[in-house]
Amino acid sequence: MPKACSSFSLCLVLLFLISCSPVKKELYVYAASSLTDVLPKLIDEFRKNHEAINVYTNLAGSQSLKFQIKNGARADIMISANKKHIVELVSLKLAFEVREFAKNQLTLISYVKNSKVEKYSDLTKNIRLVVANRDVPIGSYTDLLLDNYARRYENFSKQKVLKNVISNESSARRIRNRIELKQADAGFVYHTDAISTNKIIKIDLEPSLNVIAEYYIASIGAKTEAIDSFRKFLESKAATRILIAGGFQMP
Repeated sequence: MPKACSSFSLCLVLLFLISCSPVKKELYVYAASSLTDVLPKLIDEFRKNHEAINVYTNLAGSQSLKFQIKNGARADIMISANKKHIVELVSLKLAFEVREFAKNQLTLISYVKNSKVEKYSDLTKNIRLVVANRDVPIGSYTDLLLDNYARRYENFSKQKVLKNVISNESSARRIRNRIELKQADAGFVYHTDAISTNKIIKIDLEPSLNVIAEYYIASIGAKTEAIDSFRKFLESKAATRILIAGGFQMP
């Protein structure tokens, strides 16, 4: 009998301890692949004051993230490299509380010690160029950039440039990878992609002709305390410092 009482008491103690343990909350953050370097730093800073929230991330092209959410993937927050994909989710009543998150710029890159591409005019020569699909934010921004140069300079032919395209990628990070592996001579990526590696060279573009990439954030699905906490953190001074250090501009 004493053994039975002892076992019963132990069970009661264990049940009490389990009931008193804090329940971990979950947060699923979907973010554009150009946030690959900075998002882990943001989450590490967030966790310092939110240990009870487990944060899971999904980094991919914005168009891919939108597709996943439309098809029922679990997501709480989406950060897109443009507004277009967020607006579509809003129209489907899958996203709400949209605001501008950050800004970025485009840059032209080549691999180290490649003399084929040293300035924008070299793009019309016989080179191997990698760009993104037009439904990808970096792809649509690149298209606008080439239009800007063609309007400014008569000897710059957008058609000649596009004839040099050997591959259309799904994200800026994939473009950078192709350049690092010397599978292409040049490609357009975001400024933040260019400064986070020493395997490429950055070819600056004229500021008046460059395109500003605007990132937007939205909440997905039902409103939760975890979503509110993370979004408030992203507006903090600590988050701003991390974003600026990563090469982003604030809206």
